[in-house]
Amino acid sequence: MPRAFSLRLVERGEKVGFRSFGNQWELPDLTDHAVLAVCLFEWAGLEDLLRTPVLRDL
Repeated sequence: MPRAFSLRLVERGEKVGFRSFGNQWELPDLTDHAVLAVCLFEWAGLEDLLRTPVLRDL
């Protein structure tokens, strides 16, 4: 079931990547910063910190 919110990677105010509904990251322009950010995000399991009961129910 698609949700209204998705994870987006923003650098200097511009969206440089996003996580698709298939839970795969889409990074059209691979930069070192974008790859490092996604790797750290996944390694640290930060998605769990973003999950709240309010967002989960939307």
